[in-house]
Amino acid sequence: MKEKYLLFVIGNCPFCDLAEEMLKEEDYTIVDVSNDLVVRSQLKKAFDWNTFPIILQKEGSTLELIGGFTDLKEKVEANGHKK
Repeated sequence: MKEKYLLFVIGNCPFCDLAEEMLKEEDYTIVDVSNDLVVRSQLKKAFDWNTFPIILQKEGSTLELIGGFTDLKEKVEANGHKK
């Protein structure tokens, strides 16, 4: 079973682009929050995370915060999916 991811991204963000590239062979959903400062602020507060992307892993109806691009990269490499 493929892991499922939810990525909250903003435009012109190289780390958002890198996260999307890293997950191109995975099942993921992207939500671009570039134009909604209120939603961006709420996401940061809800997940206690200050930067974008905000990456979540979906497990059934549960969402687990992975973190940002660096955290995703470490998780993927630890699981042996990509180098």
